[in-house]
Amino acid sequence: MQVAIGRLYITLGLFLLGICAGLATIFDNIAFLKKKLRASLWTLLGCVLFAVAFFGGITLAKITLTQNIQFLVGGAVVDIFNAAQASVYVSAVVLLFQKEKWKLRLMHFYAVGRMGFTTYLTQTLIGVMIFFSFGFSLLGVIGTAITAAIAIVVFTLQILFSKWWLQNFNYGPVEWLWRSLTYFKVQKFRRE
Repeated sequence: MQVAIGRLYITLGLFLLGICAGLATIFDNIAFLKKKLRASLWTLLGCVLFAVAFFGGITLAKITLTQNIQFLVGGAVVDIFNAAQASVYVSAVVLLFQKEKWKLRLMHFYAVGRMGFTTYLTQTLIGVMIFFSFGFSLLGVIGTAITAAIAIVVFTLQILFSKWWLQNFNYGPVEWLWRSLTYFKVQKFRRE
């Protein structure tokens, strides 16, 4: 499913985009981020208005579009929406980080952020085990509130685990493997 709908490529692309933005020191340019935040919010609004106008209009006009055209238009809107939403999240966090009160609050996410790839894969594994048939098969069985509660508990445990882990190790397990493969050299894993 991840490959068929392209989600795997989107996720990898967003990870790489974040790395490139960090290396280009985009997050240091506060004026640019404020401008980017405004543009991204307008883009989100534009996507919603376009989708409502387009799909609502063809429904009201009783126009029948092929499924391919619906997927093409809808997929493009969703992709633009997702990119703008990611930009809003990143810009908002960086701008909030400039305020001392928020900086202290956001530092609780520092360790889990350093282990982002491990966190993402762990969440995927836990979700698959909870919702799919080779696990507990609870997809469609439990409601949104319980799912949200599970997500909050899992993420809270990941924050605590990440803090503990990084006190003992230099990198998250997946980050260590990725870094070792990238540099073709086994990286120092355990902290001195």
